[in-house]
Amino acid sequence: MKISKFIVMLPIIFVVAIFLYFFTQNDDRRVTTYMKDKYDMDIVIKNKGLTNGFPSDQEYMVYPKDHEDLTLSVIIDHEGSLTDNYARMLEADRELHQLKKVMPEIEKLGFVASKEDNLLFVSENSISANLYSPTALDIAHFEEADLDRFFALQKLIKQSGANIDDVNVTDIFYMKKSNATVASYYENKKWASKKEKVENDRFTFDSPSGKGDSWFNCREMNQKGECTNIFVQIYFKDHTLTQANRYLEEDFVSIFNLFEKTIQPKASIEYSFIEESSDDSLRFTNYEIAQYASTADFIKRNFQ
Repeated sequence: MKISKFIVMLPIIFVVAIFLYFFTQNDDRRVTTYMKDKYDMDIVIKNKGLTNGFPSDQEYMVYPKDHEDLTLSVIIDHEGSLTDNYARMLEADRELHQLKKVMPEIEKLGFVASKEDNLLFVSENSISANLYSPTALDIAHFEEADLDRFFALQKLIKQSGANIDDVNVTDIFYMKKSNATVASYYENKKWASKKEKVENDRFTFDSPSGKGDSWFNCREMNQKGECTNIFVQIYFKDHTLTQANRYLEEDFVSIFNLFEKTIQPKASIEYSFIEESSDDSLRFTNYEIAQYASTADFIKRNFQ
């Protein structure tokens, strides 16, 4: 009886998934068409989500293709009507031109435009500047020189004439612990030399297609921005993920040692093993692999 229910449910789940996909795609098109028809503007959808409150509305954060420094919002309310804050964005655009006049001086203070956010963020009630400090900001041990730097920043913004309501400054630790892409970039760079010592002509961590900059991806980070949950895909030469490959155990051991002993702190790992010309991968967590008596036993039970 349970099997019958499962079989009946599959088509329903499939139909719902298709419906949700096309429903979402339709909303994306509506937003794109709306901005094109109303303002003759080609946009890029940055992200989307639901607004607070009930009933909630769908909010799209978008920016013009030729003006990535500014983000505006387009809202599809629960009745299907579209509104935007383009007028506010035009106001912010004037402030942006003022702010850019002093950006060279701001950069001399050690602040640059945020890598993850637009230089200006426009909300209904305020305009915020987003800056980034490549050096760590240790609030607990702020020194007089740090305060002088922030006072100088405030002075420059006032001198620019830009009507900015507040300034958000993030540093590398904040970026790493709050953004998995940023954390992956820096952690990949940190352990690159160890990776190169492990790779050989039988396998690599880099995609054969050359797509993607990360050779492993952080899924979760600690307060220092270090990876505590990692996904890694390993590409083997065709016809080598088999028991017939006499080097497979040796290669697996070197891979496991890299991620479970060398890379710190100790993280949860999901490995994906795939041959270069294949679309099918075998995935195991480090916890699952640890349940086998040995690496040889793991190979014997999972690879032909």
